Amino acid sequence: MGGQPGVAEAELAAHGLHPVSIAHGDAQDAQAAHLIYEWVPQLAEETGPVHARVGGNDYTTVVFATAEAAATFTAAARAAAPTWWKITPTAQPVWR
Repeated sequence: MGGQPGVAEAELAAHGLHPVSIAHGDAQDAQAAHLIYEWVPQLAEETGPVHARVGGNDYTTVVFATAEAAATFTAAARAAAPTWWKITPTAQPVWR
């Protein structure tokens, strides 16, 4: 999912895949670590077919096999995540 963001998203869309990126920052404490490394992956798996999950120390991108799963994950994550997390329907995290 590297390269130009628009190209990555077009390639995913051509394959019927739907990314959701979360810019969550570094895990500064145990609560943040739990949310990032346990809750997000669990929510993704519960939500629906996951094609891929990638990330770095400050973001996570989940690629879903259906638009419905991506939308459900996005809504659930926005409802329960810290308010400063930036959750977008993109292949790369958006920080601002």
